[in-house]
Amino acid sequence: MDTVLNLGWNDTHRRRAGQKVRHERFAFDCYRRFIECIPPSCRRRAHEFEEALEQYKRRRRDHSGRGASRDDWRAVVTLYKEIVAYTGRGFSSETRISISWGDQGGFSSWMNHRAIVYRELHNIPADWAPPSMCKVMVFGNMER
Repeated sequence: MDTVLNLGWNDTHRRRAGQKVRHERFAFDCYRRFIECIPPSCRRRAHEFEEALEQYKRRRRDHSGRGASRDDWRAVVTLYKEIVAYTGRGFSSETRISISWGDQGGFSSWMNHRAIVYRELHNIPADWAPPSMCKVMVFGNMER
């Protein structure tokens, strides 16, 4: 099943997190990662986000993304929101809705190719309910 990172992030959460840790680049990167995780529930394919990010990095001549500034990640977040908005559903900054998107994204991945192969390898019936959990994790993207 797919993992949804930074569940519930929105503009307010991003702003507060950036202020609290005094690292806005980190906060925009977390927001970008959350938006990347929601395409199944927004009827978009993940490759659209990957292509948009690669095009942005090529224009900036930064192939790894490590040199991305706060303003770079802010621009990518804006671009990602436009990709989601293209679905006609729009991008919502309401936490309840973003959590719902995360749920939908995780549960809809139960029947994707990777999950099917995993179940076959481990002899797990497809009609079992998919597992779900929400946990706090350590951020590995907060280098200064």
